[in-house]
Amino acid sequence: MTTETTTAAGQQSPQARLLTEVVAVRVRWPGFQRTRRVPPREKERMAQAVGADVRGFASTKRLMSSRHPIVAEANALLARVRKYIELHTLPVVQFGASADADLQRKEGGVYLVKLDEAEAFYAAIERFRHELAEMSDKLNRNLEAIKEFDRQLLGDRLFDPADYPEAINLTLICRPVNLDIPSKLRQYAPRMFERELEAARQEAQAICRGAAAAMLDSIREVLESMMQAMTSDVVKLHPVGEKYRELDGAEVLLVYTHKIDPDVPEGQVRVKIKRREGTKQVVELVDMPERDYQEMCEIDTSARRVFKQTTVQNTLEILDKFQRMSGLLGLSPALTSAMDMTRMRLEALGRNAEDISNALRESDTLRSQAAQIVRQALETVADETAVLRRNKRKIDRAAAVEGGE
Repeated sequence: MTTETTTAAGQQSPQARLLTEVVAVRVRWPGFQRTRRVPPREKERMAQAVGADVRGFASTKRLMSSRHPIVAEANALLARVRKYIELHTLPVVQFGASADADLQRKEGGVYLVKLDEAEAFYAAIERFRHELAEMSDKLNRNLEAIKEFDRQLLGDRLFDPADYPEAINLTLICRPVNLDIPSKLRQYAPRMFERELEAARQEAQAICRGAAAAMLDSIREVLESMMQAMTSDVVKLHPVGEKYRELDGAEVLLVYTHKIDPDVPEGQVRVKIKRREGTKQVVELVDMPERDYQEMCEIDTSARRVFKQTTVQNTLEILDKFQRMSGLLGLSPALTSAMDMTRMRLEALGRNAEDISNALRESDTLRSQAAQIVRQALETVADETAVLRRNKRKIDRAAAVEGGE
């Protein structure tokens, strides 16, 4: 995309650099139908069995059960394809448009690939297409066996062979998208060219903000997982009296303070908990005064949390992506320094994710020190996100004023 945007020092702005150093691709995720609605008659029977009004009763049945080894193999390949693309691209999403981001995660959308990584990226896509074609053949050869496996799980009342396709085709769509303004407009329609150029500048700013926000979300997610894993002791809530009685026995996964999440008022905490609700296990966020939280906490001496190698692996991969792509997003030096420090401290513990995991698993001291570094990094991510939000509000207010004139 042509933006012709520079800073006061004469250098390219982040949004201009982002779109001049990337190529855009449209991705549609491969996959197959996994759920179907339960037929009305069976839905009515289910509602009656639990004493529910069928009008407020929702039910679906799962197809292509991952308990079948070939389906599990296909799911692993699909996850590997998605993870590669997400680690080597930046999504084109509007900052704050959660519905658009959710749709992009489910179905696909436009992603940005660094130009100096484009050749390797397309080579990987071709390898994935070959693997997906082979997996499609394998699924189709075993489709009848998979359907019989599902029939045994669902029972004859819910199983319906018509729910399944005649053939499965795991197709990965990944095609270049042209974001440039036609240069001939400058010569033949200069006023239109200027309007399109201004629209392109605004779109570039929005893309840059959205990509930066997506990067910060990814970093926050893996760092929160690291913080959760660092605490080997399982902490449970045991309220005294009737206040918070519904939280009795809930397991604490993570505690957000004002420093980690500026939306949490000072003196309050936002507690991520896991608890039983009937037969289901639910995860939710609960706000409360810090003093109330501290009075309820007890260490469950009968349980210890397992530190998983995948937690470290996911963190290292996101930090590697940040190192490669952060220069395109105009993020602050403080954030870059915090991420570099986090990566350096983790890599000092071992050569790979397995070595780092073992070191953290075996030493309470190392785990405590690493937790402090991760906590500081989370606070820096929160600060950066807050700045991004403030800047967006300023832009939105300016646009509203301009639109009202």
